[in-house]
Amino acid sequence: MIAFAAGLLVGLSMLLCVEILYRIKIIATELARKTIHVVSGAILVIWPFYISWNKIILVELLAIIVVAATRWLKIFASQQGVKRITWGEFFFPIGVILVILSGAPRWIYILAVLHLALADSAAALIGTKFGKNNSYLVFGQKKSLIGSAAFLGVSIILVITMFVLSPQNVKSVSIISLILMPVITTIAENLGAFGTDNLLIPIAVVALLSI
Repeated sequence: MIAFAAGLLVGLSMLLCVEILYRIKIIATELARKTIHVVSGAILVIWPFYISWNKIILVELLAIIVVAATRWLKIFASQQGVKRITWGEFFFPIGVILVILSGAPRWIYILAVLHLALADSAAALIGTKFGKNNSYLVFGQKKSLIGSAAFLGVSIILVITMFVLSPQNVKSVSIISLILMPVITTIAENLGAFGTDNLLIPIAVVALLSI
């Protein structure tokens, strides 16, 4: 219960801090959004060690309601200032819920969430800053080669890290799946226009590691 309350408190506190920094123009929209992305992911990775899956699902369902309310009421401008059309803040909790409902073991859940929190955020931030001269459109939305390279690199690091920290789990799946994961998840991130990458990425992780 302490971990549950602490996670909610940290998440809310970070959201308020990011909102303040955004309003006084210290951080830009993309950084504000991805900061919450990373913090949410960190909390979701820690929670399974302390609370039940059902509680995490409940929080994610509440998150969907809160996101809908904030969009309707036009509050937390830091999370809504992005110019492109995106529904990623809805697909993020839905993706987490689907991973849990798939029955995937904890280590696969962690790997899926870390791809959302770290690899996807790296792609967005690096692509936004350095991708102007190597960008292209996917379903009308801008992507970049350097952003995709950032995602691929972080995904490779995540797979290697999981192999080092939990070799007994990683060795239980096909080596081909592990090799293909960075490539497949990068493709999922590219094809996931309008924020659907937050849904496609965790599904791809679970599907590959379930083969």
